[in-house]
Amino acid sequence: MSAVKSWGQVVSNGQTITPKENMIRHFNKHVVEEGHKYLGNNVINYTKNANKFKNTISTFKTLESGSLSARGIYLENKVRVIINPLSKLLLSFC
Repeated sequence: MSAVKSWGQVVSNGQTITPKENMIRHFNKHVVEEGHKYLGNNVINYTKNANKFKNTISTFKTLESGSLSARGIYLENKVRVIINPLSKLLLSFC
């Protein structure tokens, strides 16, 4: 459950997605389906890696949605993290 606390709730296509669903959805999409194993071999390690990367960023770009986005190199791979501007909770990591 501690991994879930790192994730924020999002609205997609008018549907509210809970933090737990958001975490699992992104892990399944980017690690299981796309095969980006360097992001983490399970949902907990995936979340730990997202937080590690997020904590190395000093400058974020504000998206049209108001969320904050940053791109960079993590574990020798190009990655992107999106966070909630107020809570700093994860919205996406890929």
